Amino acid sequence: MTSYPYFSINNQSIFLKIYVKTRSPVEKIVVEEDKVVIFVKKPPTKGKANKEIISFLAKKLNCSSKDIEIVSGLKSQIKTIKIENKSKEEIINFLGQYKEE
Repeated sequence: MTSYPYFSINNQSIFLKIYVKTRSPVEKIVVEEDKVVIFVKKPPTKGKANKEIISFLAKKLNCSSKDIEIVSGLKSQIKTIKIENKSKEEIINFLGQYKEE
């Protein structure tokens, strides 16, 4: 059985622990064995990278940006994201698309 140390479920919400790399030439997601890395173009100033993370994930997950919230790590590269209105299976399938082999 595959384990997912980077996400947990509490009530109807999924919590995803991510590591953020800013000032990347491309936006992308890389799922490693023990972490999810999100690359964004914006710098980590005045919340620009945080806004980009939310809009990027909303686009990729095909959901509203209102369904995604940074609940910890606003000023850190390590963040916890809360995702609403998605099932565990949807998140597992989503992350599977970006898993490194």
